[in-house]
Amino acid sequence: MATMEKWARIKHQPVLPLGENNSLITSCEKHVELSRKAAEEGIVLLKNNKKALPLKNGEKIAIFGLAQLVYYRVGRGSGNIYSRYEINVYEGLRRKEDAVSIYEPLSEFYRDYFKDQRAQGISKLQMKEPEIPAELVKSASEQADTAIITISRSSTEGHDRYNDGTDDYFNLSAGEKAMVEAACNNFDKVIVVLNVGAVIDTSWFASNDKISAALMIWQGGMEGGLAAANVLVGEVTPSGKLVDTFAADFNDFPSSEGFHESRDYVKYTEDIFVGYRYFETIPNKKQRVVYPFGFGLSYTSFAHTDFGVEKKEDVVTVSLTVTNTGAYAGKDVVQVYLQ
Repeated sequence: MATMEKWARIKHQPVLPLGENNSLITSCEKHVELSRKAAEEGIVLLKNNKKALPLKNGEKIAIFGLAQLVYYRVGRGSGNIYSRYEINVYEGLRRKEDAVSIYEPLSEFYRDYFKDQRAQGISKLQMKEPEIPAELVKSASEQADTAIITISRSSTEGHDRYNDGTDDYFNLSAGEKAMVEAACNNFDKVIVVLNVGAVIDTSWFASNDKISAALMIWQGGMEGGLAAANVLVGEVTPSGKLVDTFAADFNDFPSSEGFHESRDYVKYTEDIFVGYRYFETIPNKKQRVVYPFGFGLSYTSFAHTDFGVEKKEDVVTVSLTVTNTGAYAGKDVVQVYLQ
């Protein structure tokens, strides 16, 4: 068994040919294209007031947040991978210079801060959101039409959310709150981009009329920043749907009550009431949901007709016709719920 396992590992190491005629190697062109496509189709459009997205051709943008550079392509620990490169949110948008223009002095401010932090030996995980000089924010608002706020979160073993003042994973940090406030106070159009791997607080932008749109780009792999840019400029219409329930507060989730009773054990007191089951079943909990399981907007619209259900013995067949009735090409995820 050990010999077989060793041989399997050797055969699938990077740069060794795979596929038909030994044409595929790790990070080859086909693999990169597939990674980008998967990232694009997984992106979820959470909010889009007044059709703020996609960005208009020639739109001038100012990118706020260290997360434009501190990009997480995957989770850490056992979920980590190594790739030849990664495209962060800034780089993805920079590659769309024919569609949008970036206010570079603001991004340069973050690049200088990032380099300084790294020179001090501070890792990406340890970096705090810097305070933006007021004159730089003012200049950005005079030169750009739209503010894009970037927020990123890492995910790894032994890094659960504690919500006790020592961890800013679920909620915004003090620095992020100040950055969001600066963008909202100086721009009429504000868009949020979330580079995260799991549920975080979304109530701060869902209920804020100053924030026009929000995009969940998850942790999208090596081409994730480019995938996000493709959606932002309208080259790709978002079709992703949420695979979890986003509630208004950390304490709204049933696991929060006893999950951190001890660092030596975990109590799963919610039993079968996990995710949407809890919010759909327990009285007065549904109204605590900000974005439900299965939620996701699009740039276009769809009509669903000819719905039918047929049961033959133990097989149930569901059929319908989906028609794109909007102005953009796009895909629709048909969701069927049974009980």
